[in-house]
Amino acid sequence: MGGQQSTALKKEELEELHKKTHYERRELHLLYKQFKEEAPTGKLSRKDFRALTATIGISDTFITDIIFSAFDTKQDGTIEFSEFITVMSVLTRGSSEEKLHFAFRLYDLDGDGFISKAEMPKVVESLYSLLGDLTALQGEECDTPEKLVNRIFAEMDLDKDYRLSFDEYR
Repeated sequence: MGGQQSTALKKEELEELHKKTHYERRELHLLYKQFKEEAPTGKLSRKDFRALTATIGISDTFITDIIFSAFDTKQDGTIEFSEFITVMSVLTRGSSEEKLHFAFRLYDLDGDGFISKAEMPKVVESLYSLLGDLTALQGEECDTPEKLVNRIFAEMDLDKDYRLSFDEYR
């Protein structure tokens, strides 16, 4: 009707998303409607994503950009509903293995299939700033991002090549 875009999923897209996510058809319809309220064009830009994450207290642009990139699986600078719902399905209802893969992708900043010892401090430092002092959780030996990264690599980098494969990360 006029300039308004549909707030209903096409049947083909609904069936595809139902098969590849952990959501029921009814839930997909409701989530699509909510997504369209935030992104009337059907796509969420990086700028809009930053604004949304700021409303829940995440204002660190580095962390926001990492999360955005994890959702933007087509790597076109926008998040479409299919990308959004696929990641949300993993985060909210995925298996432990699916969640591990997602977390690994967050740390693998350059997308080469490995987490290098150079990549991890950037992420950990931002997490420290987002979550506060993690000493209570990690102990004194991990009271700085650098110490935590060193501990992670000492325990996980089995072949001592200063990068973690998914198998080592697992």
